[in-house]
Amino acid sequence: MSASLKKMALLPRPRRVAPRAGGLVLPGQGRIVCATDAAQLLPLARMEGTEGALVRDEYANTVRMLRHACQRGLALRQGVLGRSAVKRRLAEDMRHILGEHRRLWMARNREGGLQDSAGRLEARLGEYTS
Repeated sequence: MSASLKKMALLPRPRRVAPRAGGLVLPGQGRIVCATDAAQLLPLARMEGTEGALVRDEYANTVRMLRHACQRGLALRQGVLGRSAVKRRLAEDMRHILGEHRRLWMARNREGGLQDSAGRLEARLGEYTS
């Protein structure tokens, strides 16, 4: 067993806590924070230099992706992923994530690879709009 796996095995199980705004609770699974705590800290982060704003935007889009994944997982677990209202809400969120992903990609990279990188997000959007 690798050292990192041993460390993870030794970690205590998370204690059950009351949900806060933005957190999700799955029966029998405890609380899923869905990056809400991290998102609340973003405005306090002092990212300076020429790329500070870009780094903040990258973190913000990552948090949005994590929240989206949690919302999708919860909808799937509850059996409501196929409902049109749920799909509409997830599609709207994915459109924002995808647009921001493209903008951030072009700020850091050349266009090559963008289509492949965005492809997975586009596939999810296609699931919501079909």
